[in-house]
Amino acid sequence: MRRRFEIYYARGPNYRTNNTYTGTVIITRCDTVNQIYSGNFYFKAVDENTGKIVNVTDGRFDVKRN
Repeated sequence: MRRRFEIYYARGPNYRTNNTYTGTVIITRCDTVNQIYSGNFYFKAVDENTGKIVNVTDGRFDVKRN
C-alpha cells in the first residue's frame, strides 16, 4: 500500500519533499502486543527559497505507541 507523506527538516532552512523530491518509509517491525513500530527511511528534500537539496539516507526509527 502506498501513501503520500510530506517530510521536512524543521531545524534551520525549510527543507520539504514534493513531487520531484521524494522518499520512502519502510516499516520493518510492527509489534502490536508491545506497541513498538520500527522502520527505515530515506528522502531527498529541497529548500524552495534557495533551491538547496538535502539527501537523507539510512534513516531509522523505533516508536513506542502509548
